Amino acid sequence: MRFGLLGPLTVADGTTAVGVTSPKVRVLLAELLLRANQPVPVDTLRSALWGEQPPATATASLHNHISRLRRLLGPEGEERLSSTPDGYVLRTGPGELDAEVFDGHLDRARGALLRQEWDTVSRESAAALALWRGRPLAEVPALPDAEPRIQQLVEAHLQALEWRFEADLHLGRHDGLAPELAHWAAEHPLREAFHRQLMLALHRTGRRAEALEVHQRLRRALVDELGVEPGPAVRQAHQEVLAETESGPAERPQPRPPAPAQLPADLTDFTGRVDDVRRLEELLAPAADRDGAARAVVISAVSGTAGIGKTTLAVHAGHRLAARFPDGHLYVDLQGVAPEPPAPSAVLARFLSDLGVPDGEIPADEEARAVRYRTLTAGRRLLLVLDNARDAAQVRPLLPAGGCGVLVTSRRRLPGLAGAPICTWRCWVTRTRWPSSARWWVRSAPPPSRRRQPPSWPAARACRWRCGSPRPGWPGAPPGRSPRWPSGWRTSSGGWTNCGSTTSRCGPASR
Repeated sequence: MRFGLLGPLTVADGTTAVGVTSPKVRVLLAELLLRANQPVPVDTLRSALWGEQPPATATASLHNHISRLRRLLGPEGEERLSSTPDGYVLRTGPGELDAEVFDGHLDRARGALLRQEWDTVSRESAAALALWRGRPLAEVPALPDAEPRIQQLVEAHLQALEWRFEADLHLGRHDGLAPELAHWAAEHPLREAFHRQLMLALHRTGRRAEALEVHQRLRRALVDELGVEPGPAVRQAHQEVLAETESGPAERPQPRPPAPAQLPADLTDFTGRVDDVRRLEELLAPAADRDGAARAVVISAVSGTAGIGKTTLAVHAGHRLAARFPDGHLYVDLQGVAPEPPAPSAVLARFLSDLGVPDGEIPADEEARAVRYRTLTAGRRLLLVLDNARDAAQVRPLLPAGGCGVLVTSRRRLPGLAGAPICTWRCWVTRTRWPSSARWWVRSAPPPSRRRQPPSWPAARACRWRCGSPRPGWPGAPPGRSPRWPSGWRTSSGGWTNCGSTTSRCGPASR
């Protein structure tokens, strides 16, 4: 099925439109689609349908409307629209909700813009704009909590227009832009981007006088209504028009460097720790939200003894989350156990350089570097992996601005890192069965009569895969090193112990 929010509310089953004629059912469907795949509380649905003073029969009527909506959704209605302890959930699959497809195109356009890939910017922005049919849910009565999401979609639509026009200007597609830009500049008389682009389109098609008139009109509106002058981008376009250059801006901004992608290579045979990886993804998910609101930096910390697989776990989780942070991924080994770990000032200088700051413009002192770093990361969706941190004091200066995700690993717990949930990992002895991801290998482990002998390689590999970290001499460890199994198979962190019928297992000690 297909659900449309970007304009009048629509539902289609394949090529057949599904008529949703009841006003109450339309409001109910709109409220559920705005929070697709999330529980919507019953109180919220009652307020959407009847306002602040619902009738005494509101709950029974709500159940009736839910039943009607399930019938409209066809044979899968019961499965799509289900009740939970927290309310009702309307489930949509990938590509079924136009607003989510729209967001996906914009994410790809944003990444291409950072890389200055103008063909991709034009293509993805145009694909997003093709989904737009008008103001979202224009015909649905005002919903109590829908306006922020609707405004976010409206602003995203204007952003897509700006990006498409900008790509066309960089690609030399000036002809035909002026009429469309003139419309949007008139619709938004204080939006400088449309006026700047209109000036350039007019000037590059030989209409210099009209371009100067657009600048004059914009400047008058800004001064009269806001008391401010046009911004630097508009002033630069104005200088280009005055200089009568034949093509391109007189001083075109330097292209941004490509988005950093510094995560180490992921293990192709990483197995197990499914719950642990999912937990890290859930903790960092708020930083990757696309709601456009100001967000705090989201931090997750993983601590545990040496060699337990903290780095491997963090890198694996980072690769799984990479697509949700299109503005880049920064990684640094803080060498927390070294006698002299790198100072935060030196790490900040490296990050600033990675984010495109010329070496000559990097501030000299640590505080100024931290301020510049937070300024650069504000509004970006960056993933930062700080590996092997010594303590919270080493981490704090490296935290980016709000909206980014941070993953920290350390041998020590980091209670001084405000707002960071701490996940501690270790190996311990248990009488439970092996996890499902390793159970097949355990079948090749030594029989009970030989349990005082070192475990077979398949069993060792199972433990290694569960830990997500190769131990010396195990499969995936550096060549030329063999395992040393002390008497009784007991190791401080390797996790093999001869305890009769017990077997070793690796996993979270606490969360």
